[in-house]
Amino acid sequence: MRILILILLLMMLGTLSWLFFSLGEAHRENSREKKNYIKEEYIITKTDGEGFHGKAKNGTGIYFKKDKMVSGEKPKVNDTVVAFFSNKDRIDGLVKIEVQE
Repeated sequence: MRILILILLLMMLGTLSWLFFSLGEAHRENSREKKNYIKEEYIITKTDGEGFHGKAKNGTGIYFKKDKMVSGEKPKVNDTVVAFFSNKDRIDGLVKIEVQE
């Protein structure tokens, strides 16, 4: 009986160790991706009830909704914001917006 319990405990320990190391690698991979965002600065030109319009120095425009804002910040007209885009999907890859201070 003791041997059976010992075997079960060792199997559980092995499974937990495997999960710990495999999930740790996934977390490290995710952390590396976070550092590889494409960042663009935009100046807010107009606000409406749903979101914000902005324009970059190179003339490109952006429109984003309030749900992309970090920590519920609300930029005003002429504020500078930083848009973070996914490396993999530049068109629909807007990840988040931060107000630059």
